[in-house]
Amino acid sequence: MPRKSRKLRLDQAASLAAEWEKSVFNDDYRHRFIRDMIIRLACERGTSTKQRNWLDTLIEEGVPEVENADPTLSARCDAAAAAFEAAGKVYEWELKTVKDFRSRVVLGKNMSEKQTNFLSGLLDTGEQLAKGSTWAPNEEELTDLKNAARLWNGYSPLWRDDRPGVRRALLATRTFIEEGGHIKRGDAVKLLHAVAGKLKKLNKPRFKSGDVGKRFVSKWNPTTARVEVQETQRIVCMSDVYVTEDGLIVNDWLLPTGELAMISAEKVSKR
Repeated sequence: MPRKSRKLRLDQAASLAAEWEKSVFNDDYRHRFIRDMIIRLACERGTSTKQRNWLDTLIEEGVPEVENADPTLSARCDAAAAAFEAAGKVYEWELKTVKDFRSRVVLGKNMSEKQTNFLSGLLDTGEQLAKGSTWAPNEEELTDLKNAARLWNGYSPLWRDDRPGVRRALLATRTFIEEGGHIKRGDAVKLLHAVAGKLKKLNKPRFKSGDVGKRFVSKWNPTTARVEVQETQRIVCMSDVYVTEDGLIVNDWLLPTGELAMISAEKVSKR
């Protein structure tokens, strides 16, 4: 292919994107690639040789002109895509995936048994969404999800960074809690499973309001270069257990001095 200037390639890509938008392949993976390249070229961002070559190939070939090989199945894809789009960001991945499959259906490309079954599952999910018969947490499950979203903050950054899937489930859960809409049962289960240990401590607390506990007050002793117990305090629990924004499981305790302190149950012993 002859060399092209950035401006010429940008103009041709913009024209192709406009035509692609009118076609049955609107918003498939190739159309998204063309739009991404338009942004890159317009902002004078770097593009690889492979990206430029594929864009030039798409420009040269133009929008595919084919008859709909399976209008019934492509109509189901359209209906599922509309349902996913209406459901919001939580189904963004499903929306993109079903649009990519739709272009394969229209072209009449052969799909493996695994791909066929996967598409069938996506379409069934879209149809359930359209009917409004989707999973939603009950009151107890919603409380656990709210607590789980806070408990996440109590884990170390290393632990959290090592679980990108759980992080995505957390973001979906927080969006559902703050904005409403839909949440996938799989996301809820993944988040609850990840923080199950701490959630169990929260749901089966060691202390409740009115209990009496024992607290050891320790201080650093520069003489012995050790942390030593300086005082043992008898304290009274003034609240049921709850989770802080930092993900700590705590109760409010009345100290001998008359002060009210927020203390983790793990730092208090039973009398």
